[in-house]
Amino acid sequence: MNRIKSYFTLVELLVVIGIIIILAGILLPVTQSALKKADNTKALSQIKALESAIVQYKNDMGYYPRTPDKDPDTSSNNYQTEYVDFIKDFQNYVGDDDKNKHNSRDTKYLDIQSNILGEFKDPWDNDFIVVLDNGDDVYDSEDEGYDGVIDKLYIEGVYDKNDDKVDDYYYSIIIFSLGADGKGGIGTSSSVGATEEKRLENNADNIYSFPNSYNKKDKKHTITK
Repeated sequence: MNRIKSYFTLVELLVVIGIIIILAGILLPVTQSALKKADNTKALSQIKALESAIVQYKNDMGYYPRTPDKDPDTSSNNYQTEYVDFIKDFQNYVGDDDKNKHNSRDTKYLDIQSNILGEFKDPWDNDFIVVLDNGDDVYDSEDEGYDGVIDKLYIEGVYDKNDDKVDDYYYSIIIFSLGADGKGGIGTSSSVGATEEKRLENNADNIYSFPNSYNKKDKKHTITK
């Protein structure tokens, strides 16, 4: 009995490969979009957790924790070092020097997955930007200077409902992630010499603690509250 052997012809093989390529082209953008959405959701969840930790810290201590320099894109400051110290305040960490003894209650305010002391990064491995009401280092029991307004601050790409650049933010706490591109920041130092269009582009994917709507055409976040 003769066996009939079946083989793919070259044309059939090319058709199958073509179908696979088409399906991959359809599914890849969907997968990338889902991953981006998941990262954005995680970043926002981290922001809310850090915001809650700051509020609890102030309720216990009577003052806000030390804050890092306001602009990590300025090469002359020590934002990364100060940010690590800032995060330590929520990890029931007490160091050997006075600088690190800012959690006298030995309370764990923030659940951090990393095993590295003082590390709390967004999904793209960047530090969060944190600005607090009265951003000076105030370590006493008085709330002097806390008025619920962060003034004289301009976050690139953020506008108010009148489409004007915002100078005064009526929040005590502002936290945001620089997004997947890791670019953006506060003021113009993050994009020295760049055009307004480029600065808006750098901040287009930022994720903020305050309610805002995003206009993809103009790459602007508008405060909705």
